[in-house]
Amino acid sequence: MKSATADTAAPIAATTRLLGELLTSRRLPLGLLFAALLIAVRPVYHLTLRVVSQWQAERLWRDRPQNSQLVFSGDPIAWLSHRESGLDTLVLLDGNQENLNRFPCWSMAGSMPDRRGLKIILGHRDAHFRELGLMSQGETVQLKTQQGGQTFVVDQIEIVEKEQLGDHLIMSQDRDAVVLVTCYPFTYTGSAPHRYLVWLRPQKEPLV
Repeated sequence: MKSATADTAAPIAATTRLLGELLTSRRLPLGLLFAALLIAVRPVYHLTLRVVSQWQAERLWRDRPQNSQLVFSGDPIAWLSHRESGLDTLVLLDGNQENLNRFPCWSMAGSMPDRRGLKIILGHRDAHFRELGLMSQGETVQLKTQQGGQTFVVDQIEIVEKEQLGDHLIMSQDRDAVVLVTCYPFTYTGSAPHRYLVWLRPQKEPLV
C-alpha cells in the first residue's frame, strides 16, 4: 500500500514541473501582457461608452418635438439630474427591455408627467441608475419634462423584495410623488433579489 505522502508527492512534483515550463515559456509573457492590456483598456472602454451615450442622450433631448402631445414608446419624455451623485440622464417613455437597455424609462404603469399621482422611473443598476446609491435624504433632484422643470426633494430611500415591488407601488399609486427604481444590491451578479427605491416629493418652487 502506498503512503499518503507518496500519494501527494507525485501531483506536487507534476505541478512544480508545469509551473517551471510556464515560467520559461514564451507564451506566458504574451499572455500576461494581453491580460494587462485588457485590464487597462476596460475602464477606457466603459468611459467611452458613457461619453457616447451622454452625447446621444443630449442630442435626442435637444431634437425632441417641442410642445407635442403625441409621445410614443422610446421617445424622450424627461431629463433627470442630481448634482451630488452626478446623475444626469435622459428618460424615455415605456420601460420595456429594449428601452431600458438605452436609458432609464418612465413606466406607463404610473402617472404621466402632466397628471397627479405616482410617477415611476426605472433604470438598470449597472448602467444609468448606479448613482441612486449615492443619493441622500434632503437632497434635491431636477426633473424636466414637456410641461417644464420642477425641483424634487429626496424624501425616502427604501429596499423591498423584488416580488413585493408591484404591490408596494400599487399601495402608493395616489401619492403625488416620483419614485426611482433599480435593482439591488448594486454589485450583485445575476438577477438581483431586491429593488432600491428613491422617493421624491415635489418642492413648491418651480425650477428656474
